Amino acid sequence: MKVGIIGTGGRSLAYLDILRQMQQQTGALCDINRERLDTYRQVHLPDLDPGRAYLDYHDLLSDPTIDLVLICTPDTTHREIALSAAQAGKAMLLEKPVATTPSDVMAVYEGLKNYTRPVFLGFVLRYAPFYRQIKAMVQSGILGGIVTIRAQEMLDTRHASSFFRRWHRFSTNNGGLMNAKCCHDLDILNWLLEGEPVAVSAFGGNRVFVPWLMRPVAVVTAPCAAAAFMYSMKTIIRPILDHSMLCQTCVSIIVKKTLLIMSVCCCNMQMEL
Repeated sequence: MKVGIIGTGGRSLAYLDILRQMQQQTGALCDINRERLDTYRQVHLPDLDPGRAYLDYHDLLSDPTIDLVLICTPDTTHREIALSAAQAGKAMLLEKPVATTPSDVMAVYEGLKNYTRPVFLGFVLRYAPFYRQIKAMVQSGILGGIVTIRAQEMLDTRHASSFFRRWHRFSTNNGGLMNAKCCHDLDILNWLLEGEPVAVSAFGGNRVFVPWLMRPVAVVTAPCAAAAFMYSMKTIIRPILDHSMLCQTCVSIIVKKTLLIMSVCCCNMQMEL
């Protein structure tokens, strides 16, 4: 079986590693960015024929040697590419979320519900040993009847900071955070119980990733942590603290070996340097 990858971003690299472990051949690539596409091929698939690195995904779908396509493109493109892959008769793995609007989700569902080729969705938690063991316990009846489940999605600072500094941060690109991130939670809960909710309520807010506080995380390398710290005081933290909107600021500094990572968050503290 030969696999074609549409979208040469970070997500596709995870799948590429799995394909290598499974000894499956990647036979084609596609990305609209020629520089990214060529670099990806040269670094990760140097033996791939350059003629099979496509700028238009329709060309990849027209490649008769490709059996399965991995759709690893931005969320707003999922509907168009998934339906085109079905028209081309390809098996596919469609990354989550399925789409970014209810109408697009329903279009994908209607277009694929009678499709006879395999279609996989990127709800990878179903295949994690941890959740598979929980599933087995629920099915065994050892826990009795499940009355209620409490679930919390907790993103670490690395994950959250990264997410809100790339294209995902705009709801127009991902359908909202509940769709982009919590679709994993909603899927795994329904899968564990083999059911669907009959009522849903929610509340929330945004006190951290607000526009005027969006600042890049500064990463500085130096021969030693002390040197990096002095450099950061002069060139990075001082200008941030001088900003009129950040007069009350807490600067968190984490030193690990020779890497100094600084993040800035709003709080009720005064800091003088």
